[in-house]
Amino acid sequence: MLGCETGFMLLWIASNLVKAVTVAAERCTVNVTEVTRRRGDAIHLEWSSPGIVCNYSVSYRRHQSWVVACNPAPHTGDSHECELHNLTAGTLHQLLVYSLTDGSSANVTVQTGKALTYSGR
Repeated sequence: MLGCETGFMLLWIASNLVKAVTVAAERCTVNVTEVTRRRGDAIHLEWSSPGIVCNYSVSYRRHQSWVVACNPAPHTGDSHECELHNLTAGTLHQLLVYSLTDGSSANVTVQTGKALTYSGR
């Protein structure tokens, strides 16, 4: 017959094995679908996040600090959007789309001006 201490030890080992097999939760993703110029100093950013419902914050880099531009609600289904205003026209801007749900993020670099260019991740 097993002693009390041995029984607790077996229970502890079994509980740790169960923890090790736990499946990782689905993560929020950011797939930039559109970046359009509204004016020389404003842009419109759209992205999709298939899978789980996520909340986001969009910030941009200004003078060595991050400025929160918006905390968008879902636009339609898994689509989100954000308007960024009062950017310096004709300059390169670093944007951060940050998931408030799980901390995942995506970087987007945007060049404002007459012709809008961007790159993601």
